[in-house]
Amino acid sequence: MIAASDLAKSPLLTVAGVVGDPRDLSAAIRKHRPDVITLDLKMPHMSGCEVLERVLCDYTIPTLIISAVTMEEGPEVMRALELGAVDYMEKPTFETLKSGAAGLIDRVLQAASTKVRRGQKRTLSPRRATSPKRSGTYQYRKPLILVGASTGGVQAITEILTQLPPSIPPILIVQHIPALFSLAFATRLNQICPFNVREAQHGEAVQHDQVLIAPGNKHMTIEADGLGGLKVALSDQPPVNRHRPSVDVLFESAIKIGLGPQVIGVILTGMGNDGAAGLKLLKQHGAQTIAQDEASCAVFGMPREAIRLGAADTVCSLETIAKQIERLLAAKDGASAA
Repeated sequence: MIAASDLAKSPLLTVAGVVGDPRDLSAAIRKHRPDVITLDLKMPHMSGCEVLERVLCDYTIPTLIISAVTMEEGPEVMRALELGAVDYMEKPTFETLKSGAAGLIDRVLQAASTKVRRGQKRTLSPRRATSPKRSGTYQYRKPLILVGASTGGVQAITEILTQLPPSIPPILIVQHIPALFSLAFATRLNQICPFNVREAQHGEAVQHDQVLIAPGNKHMTIEADGLGGLKVALSDQPPVNRHRPSVDVLFESAIKIGLGPQVIGVILTGMGNDGAAGLKLLKQHGAQTIAQDEASCAVFGMPREAIRLGAADTVCSLETIAKQIERLLAAKDGASAA
């Protein structure tokens, strides 16, 4: 188990305090005024999610989840991220303790620069579509939405998808997420969205009224299926921009098969530059592109790099991205009708 003493070894960090009982957390926050909080999901008296919902809702302090969680408990991690935790790190084993401590120090430093938007947090409950969820054969002359996100992306993607109407073009999403939790993320979204959301499977068709989430630790690309439609391909190719899945890999695959004006490319909150070059490539081939603005980002790294490269046609707040997507889709429909 990582101890406070491991964090204290870094000259860049000061351990302000250690709280054994989560019921004492508010008093400790007022006393020590920490820049970052690390939180386990499994604690006596209150779970990590309960702490986020009942205690940390009153503070804008970046919170990093550190916990040993099984695949079956993945939804609990998703819930914690939905409630405002900025990142998750799996608790290292005894064998990985040394590297785990180094990784935690890096995550804490990253978390310190993350903005927390507690006021935007909301409890999401299952949403019923006005008609049964459906899927159809996709002809790739029609619109296609590609989305990339990293830190803060779980909240951002949830915000956008739950604002979209039941009938949507295909949406493919790369969210930097551990392999254990991409399925839980897709499952949670499927419960609250009026269209199908699923973890992508190799070779499956890209369809209307469906969102495909890239599996953790797998690159996701688009390929022509030879029948006028598209299919998904997953691979174990080396990480790109230190990530697998990589946003750039998804974006660039659309260009490789001749897609361009059909695409709406979206880059959301996240650290680093993954997706920026791919978004510029999409724009150069006629795609319409959107970047999340700085004020609404948890981390303005990926959108900032895209904007710096001139890759974004439009810079939008998180609250307006769904409406901007709908406007672009309406314009495409109008152009098709004409």
